[in-house]
Amino acid sequence: MNLKRVILFITILMTLSLTFAASFASAVEEGEVNVNTSLNVRSAPGTWADVVGTKQSGERVTFTDEGNGWGRLTDGTGYVSLEWIKRGVVTSSDPGSGGQKRIMLDPGHGGHDSGAAANGLLEKNVVLDISRKTKAILEEHGYTVSLTRNDDVFLSLEERVARTNTWGADQFISIHANGYTDPNANGIETYYHPSSPVGKTIATSIQSGLINETNGVNRGVKEETFYVLRNSTVPAALVEVGFITNQNDASKLANESYRSQLAQAIAKGIMAQ
Repeated sequence: MNLKRVILFITILMTLSLTFAASFASAVEEGEVNVNTSLNVRSAPGTWADVVGTKQSGERVTFTDEGNGWGRLTDGTGYVSLEWIKRGVVTSSDPGSGGQKRIMLDPGHGGHDSGAAANGLLEKNVVLDISRKTKAILEEHGYTVSLTRNDDVFLSLEERVARTNTWGADQFISIHANGYTDPNANGIETYYHPSSPVGKTIATSIQSGLINETNGVNRGVKEETFYVLRNSTVPAALVEVGFITNQNDASKLANESYRSQLAQAIAKGIMAQ
């Protein structure tokens, strides 16, 4: 009888230990890269693994501790040595699990860079209006939202990424309108970086929201290595809401109620993850 109790006690301890270990492994931490030059991001937790990217000194990163001195970046880009990470507080939820609340919206172009221009429209103006409307909708639902630009000003790609990383966003969504030499090209498409599975989830959710809401031409979810996707330290997506160079798309984008519809769709896509 005593032996049975001992076995039961050991079983309970082992179960509790495994539960604690699983909980610890899934905890998401935040830290700052602390190196003289740059920190290698590797495809697996070890110096033997391929280098798939870098993080610069001072960059903020979120990660899960995989043990043996290695952390898995929550943006899905790879693994880093925790020896070079100044660790901070544990966050309440994994940014890839649907708990994200800080959203950076990036209206493309601005200032002397008008973006696509045709049919009486400038891309920079169209996407700024959509971004402002999206921001208002998300804030109504409890999200904290910032814009890389809130006026008709020029920002470099480097500045857009830096503002996002410094602000501490959980997601980065860049909003654009397409242009092409063939005026028949039309429709909506959304991009993500091929190394980011969370980015793919975001892009897919936003694209689905846009197509469901507008019944527009679905050009799909696509991989790309655009600068803002490649250098963002948080999960990111870039959406093209239509072709300014297509007469039908342009006539819709010129309509404020349609831009509100697009904003509603983007917001729904963000909230649906």
